[in-house]
Amino acid sequence: GLNPERSIAVDGGIDQWFFNSALRLTGTVFYTNLQETIVFDFAGFPPDDKFGRFGGYRNLGGGIARGVELSGQISPTSSTNVQASYTYTNSDSNTPTIGTDFFKARRIPDHTFTLTATQWIGPRLNVAFDLFASGEYFDSLSGAGGRRMVFEGPVKADIVLRYRLPLASERNVDVYTKIENVFDNNFLQDGYLTPGAWAIAG
Repeated sequence: GLNPERSIAVDGGIDQWFFNSALRLTGTVFYTNLQETIVFDFAGFPPDDKFGRFGGYRNLGGGIARGVELSGQISPTSSTNVQASYTYTNSDSNTPTIGTDFFKARRIPDHTFTLTATQWIGPRLNVAFDLFASGEYFDSLSGAGGRRMVFEGPVKADIVLRYRLPLASERNVDVYTKIENVFDNNFLQDGYLTPGAWAIAG
């Protein structure tokens, strides 16, 4: 009994290189119209469901997301690469998302920023720094009774060290260590507290 999902999406952008391809600047605008979607629902399931269900899959009106992304990439030397991007997203639903009078998309911040820097230290060792930051977002957790909650966006930085160990003329082993949330910032993801700094290796 479900209708198919339908959507229209358009995006366009410009890439421009400078200084013999050492610098690239990019600008992109995007527009997405979700005309009809399929969701799995319990909390807002209609009481007059023609199959007599209390929950399950159903059709729901979609929404519109539009915005712009600005990014840049610079390689001042052959061993250094830095990339950064900023995205502004304005997303609204055709039906209320929280309560009866709130239409902004849940869990989608208006502002997002990323930064990635990679540095080779000799032919075998490199280090990468990755930063993700976003603005505040809205959500309503299970048991909140339709109350709108505002969460601060995360600011999370990771560092990866990788060393290439030669075993033979054509064989190598990559040994790496990744430190997640290196600045030990506390933030919530979907309402739950995330870990502080931690590391993996392999």
